[in-house]
Amino acid sequence: MEKIVADIAVIHALSASDTVLTLTEGRIFNTIRPELDEKEDKIPYIVVTYEGMTNDCDNKDMVEGASDNERVQVLCVACDRIQLANLINAARDAIREYLDTNNCFEKYGIDDYELSASAILSDWTVPCTYQSLNYSITTSIV
Repeated sequence: MEKIVADIAVIHALSASDTVLTLTEGRIFNTIRPELDEKEDKIPYIVVTYEGMTNDCDNKDMVEGASDNERVQVLCVACDRIQLANLINAARDAIREYLDTNNCFEKYGIDDYELSASAILSDWTVPCTYQSLNYSITTSIV
C-alpha cells in the first residue's frame, strides 16, 4: 500500500472531475495561489490546504494508534452565491466519488472521512463569496 497525504487525494479528486475543472477553468491550487492569479483576481478557484493530523493516541501513556485523522480544508471562491453553490456541490460530488469508488483504502490507506463546512462569507473588496469545506480523513498507518 502506497501512503498518500490526504490533501493530495483531494487534489486528485478535484482534478479528475470535468465539472470542477470547467467551473474553475483549471484553477485548483494546493496551499497557496500563484502570485499572478492573485493580482488578476481570477475567480472562481479552489485552494486545498493540509491542516494537520491527530492520532488515536489520547495521552502520553497510550501506545500510538494505527490510524491518523488528517484535516484538509477546501476553500471555494466564486463571484456570487449561485456560482459558489454550483462549485461547492461539484467539489463535494467529486471528492465523495473519488474517495468512495477508487479503492482508496487498498491504494492509499484511506479508511473514512467526515465533512463539515464554514459559513458562507463575502469580501466586498474583490467582490467574491467563499466557503470552506473541512474534511477529516482517517488514514491507516500500518
